[in-house]
Amino acid sequence: MSRETGKKFVVLTSQRSGSTWLISVLNQIEGVSAYGELFLRRKSARSENQWDTDFARPRFVETEFPNLMKRPLTTFAYLNDLYHKPGAVGFKLMYSHMAKHPELLAYFMLRRIRVVHLVRHNCLDVLISRAVKRKMNRAHVIAGQPEAGEVQVEMNPESLIRRLDTRTKKMMNARKMLKWSGLPSIEVGYEDLTRDGTAFQNICNFLSINSGYEIPKSKFVKIRQRSQAEVISNYAEIIEALKGTPYEGFLEEREDQSMQVKQF
Repeated sequence: MSRETGKKFVVLTSQRSGSTWLISVLNQIEGVSAYGELFLRRKSARSENQWDTDFARPRFVETEFPNLMKRPLTTFAYLNDLYHKPGAVGFKLMYSHMAKHPELLAYFMLRRIRVVHLVRHNCLDVLISRAVKRKMNRAHVIAGQPEAGEVQVEMNPESLIRRLDTRTKKMMNARKMLKWSGLPSIEVGYEDLTRDGTAFQNICNFLSINSGYEIPKSKFVKIRQRSQAEVISNYAEIIEALKGTPYEGFLEEREDQSMQVKQF
């Protein structure tokens, strides 16, 4: 595999896993073009307030093809045009997008596209982030914008285990798919990315990117700055619901325990 081939990549992930932050940081490195959710099945709302207005690429659903061309040929043509751009080129792909476009896997395998599997080990934090997003009616906070502040959310303890199971199984299925496909891949945890620069440097090395010694500064700030107990109004119920389960270690007050989920 040539060095140039190794620079074509995809960030495989799920919602609320820090992928927009990662894409924004990668895109600031010279010679890197990192895009958002190109296979999201809705047209993007372009405005001056969009963080990626200056470099955003039309999504697959927004792209016109010859009348007789159908999937998977349209998918392959779209990706060929994307990856034809020089330098390190990649985009963000959600698990759900992969399921709706199974031909993507065939393309990745044929072209040996590198996969950065971005996960957020603490699935409870993912659910909290989703709840805060709904409450604020905003997916991200850019530096200088009003933050979440005193926002509180209530979580349903009765459905919590089922939702955590679902997220965990999706992550495990993605791991199995990557192993089966033989695609060159690296798994990186969001928690590790926010801890220090080692995990980010591992990504850059994997993609043959020269990033220097420091992580470029992102435009984004964490949407949740406060503790779980401060954000979840019924935190005592959540503690009780997770007690004695494989997910108990996700609770911040039990952070001395491992955050790795037991295998089912």
